[in-house]
Amino acid sequence: MNATYPAALMFTEKLKRSDLTYEHNAEREEDNARDKKKFRVEIATLIVVAIYAGLTAWQGCSTQKAAEAAKSAADTASSALDESRKAFRIEQRPYVTLQSVSFDSPPKSDQDNGLSMIFTNSGRSPALKVAFDAKAEMQGKPVEGSFLHEPGTMIAAQEPSRKHYVLHLGRDAIGSDPDGMAFKGTVEYTDIFKECHVTTFCSVYDRKQNVFKFCYSGNDIDPQPCHGN
Repeated sequence: MNATYPAALMFTEKLKRSDLTYEHNAEREEDNARDKKKFRVEIATLIVVAIYAGLTAWQGCSTQKAAEAAKSAADTASSALDESRKAFRIEQRPYVTLQSVSFDSPPKSDQDNGLSMIFTNSGRSPALKVAFDAKAEMQGKPVEGSFLHEPGTMIAAQEPSRKHYVLHLGRDAIGSDPDGMAFKGTVEYTDIFKECHVTTFCSVYDRKQNVFKFCYSGNDIDPQPCHGN
């Protein structure tokens, strides 16, 4: 009885140690499995985050490119609209030019002499708020004169407009300048788009032929800003 008890006790202790080893190994396997699972989850999470970051970056780049493309298209459309408006205004605006200048009768010295000027609006809309300015010169010196006050400040499209100017020629004035008498001036007017325009004119009197001839220069449309602009 006494001999059998120690052997049984040793067997029991051995079983306990075996159970503890088993439990320890089981716990270790569970820890390893848990660590592997956690590692897989972390790797999967990292992959998902990387994919999301890539998609976000791609979407941001695409959005920026789309915004730039939209802005470029809008700028192009705006520029095309501006050019279309500009072309329309150029096509429809008035164009006032001097057609002819002539004395009402053969000029005489030391008296008033009337000049008739015919202006034409070759545009497609009326010239509004028309204002004339002119001066005559002989040998580089001004000749006294002025426009007659006449009602009306509009020149209709495709219609002529006659203006009268009075010159006071001094004694022996006619023919004293070999280059003739120069008659220069401007016409200012606005269009239906409220834009101002200027036409310059220049002509020289030929006493032998009793006609005014256009100067080689000085007959231009919009060569300079309107007065005061």
